[in-house]
Amino acid sequence: MNDVLISVPTRGQIQWQTVTALEAARDYMGPGTPPILYQEGNLSVALTRNRIVKRFLETDCTVLAMVDDDIAPPVNFVELLLPFLLDFAMIAIPHAAPHPLAPETLYLTAYDEEPASGDLKPAGLWQGINEVDAVATGCVLVGRHVFEAGALGSAPFEIAADPRDRLQSDDLLFCRKLKLNGYRVGCYWDGRPVDHFRSVSLAPLAAATLGLEVPR
Repeated sequence: MNDVLISVPTRGQIQWQTVTALEAARDYMGPGTPPILYQEGNLSVALTRNRIVKRFLETDCTVLAMVDDDIAPPVNFVELLLPFLLDFAMIAIPHAAPHPLAPETLYLTAYDEEPASGDLKPAGLWQGINEVDAVATGCVLVGRHVFEAGALGSAPFEIAADPRDRLQSDDLLFCRKLKLNGYRVGCYWDGRPVDHFRSVSLAPLAAATLGLEVPR
């Protein structure tokens, strides 16, 4: 698997669990695997991802693995996802995240689109590979052909220009670009999300789960 580039978009605060997991994954992939690309960025994660794409296209690698700096994937995540790139432009393993409107509720970051409204809702996932409308790009593989085709432009990742847009984040907008250009987005599910580390208060979640009062 020496044609896979593992990359991490970061603002400089990488979770040690992410580094440890990715080093183990690279060792698992065997000799000749390229060094992990830790791409420094700024407040724009879209710009950071675009820098990763540019550097990826300067290599001979055919697959780009992107893992966020607060995600710890399983040691064999590339091996798990790689076979599905024959049919999908991008494959993700979802992670658990607090719901933005109800932080005491966790959901998995794979989404289907509501036909009537166009809003995204958490997708129901079956064991194995699922075709979905969008995924968070916390742990994904993307095929090189997606970027070389030119349909996504020179900056494939972007944030919403209009604050009224239903989709705001760069990863969901990237999925929309893929779908509009006829590509398929996949989510691999075996009952185990990738580990996600968040520097947010867990008090509401603890209160809901353990029956505690939320601290003031």
